[in-house]
Amino acid sequence: MIARGSRQRGSVEAYRSDESLGANLEYTRLEGAFLAALSRGPTTVLLGVRGGSAFDSTLPVHHDFSLGGFQRMSGLLPREVVGNHYGFARVTVRTQLGTLPTALQGGAFYLGFSLEGGNAWDDTQSVQFGDFQGAASVFAGVETFVGPLFVSYGRTASGDDKVYLMLGRGL
Repeated sequence: MIARGSRQRGSVEAYRSDESLGANLEYTRLEGAFLAALSRGPTTVLLGVRGGSAFDSTLPVHHDFSLGGFQRMSGLLPREVVGNHYGFARVTVRTQLGTLPTALQGGAFYLGFSLEGGNAWDDTQSVQFGDFQGAASVFAGVETFVGPLFVSYGRTASGDDKVYLMLGRGL
C-alpha cells in the first residue's frame, strides 16, 4: 500500500495510412491520454483524460475511437459509442479495505466509484464538449494470483446500466 504519493503517465499516438505507400485506405489518426494517481493512506484518486481525432479523414471500423465498458462510459457495452473524434474524462476513487489471507494467494481488496464523461463524433463540425454524456460506477476489486478481479455496476445519465465482471485488467 502506498502511504502517500503521486504518479503521472501520458501518451500520444499518431498513425497515418497512405495509399501511395501501399495501404488500402488513406486516413490519419491522433490520440492522446493522461492519467494521474494521487494516494494518501489507503485511498487513491485517479484522474484521467483521453481524446482523439481523425481530422478530415474517416477511420475504418478496426481503427475508430470507441467508448463503453467499465470505466470507459460505465453503463454502456464496449464500443457502444464510436466515431472519428472523441473526448473522455474520468475521476476514480478507490479505498483499500484490507488484504486476503496468504493461503488464498490474494492481495489487497478495494471498494471504489468513478464519475465519467465523454462522447464520440463522426465529423469535426459535430464536436461539442457540451455533448458529453455522463456515467458513473461503483465497484469492488481484489488482487488475485491470476490478476485483479473486479465486479462493478455502471449507469449512464440517460439510464443505461450494466454489471461487469472482469479478470486481469486493472484500473
